[in-house]
Amino acid sequence: MLTKARDVIFAWMVLRYSESGQIWREMTSDEFKADLLRAPNPKCILPAVRDEILEKLWPKVSLEDTPNVIEAKKIKAHNVRALYAEIADQFFRPKSKTKAAFFAEALGHTEKDIETASSYMKYYLPIKKMPARHAG
Repeated sequence: MLTKARDVIFAWMVLRYSESGQIWREMTSDEFKADLLRAPNPKCILPAVRDEILEKLWPKVSLEDTPNVIEAKKIKAHNVRALYAEIADQFFRPKSKTKAAFFAEALGHTEKDIETASSYMKYYLPIKKMPARHAG
């Protein structure tokens, strides 16, 4: 379990009944992706929402950063997903599963799509790994 179900349901209900949520409810999945999530579409809202939520928490670029570190510090969907996968790996990956296979599963890729999952392995969290709650 990554969070409490009641928190997810509450957030979903708030979003669903918001002004934007009312518009999204009328869209097909393809319309939603095309109209709202894919930049540089002028209707794209994900980057603005993501930036507003994460800007205060996300690491800032410093003068000493290498080009790779600068790229990793950009607030963009790929980096947010990479951080999510790394955190989930630290706390939920069973010992019986490789990191790449777990990333593929956590990010919604097929287990055979290890190369794509590997492209998300860009962060390292220097914290002690907790034992997985689920074996699998």
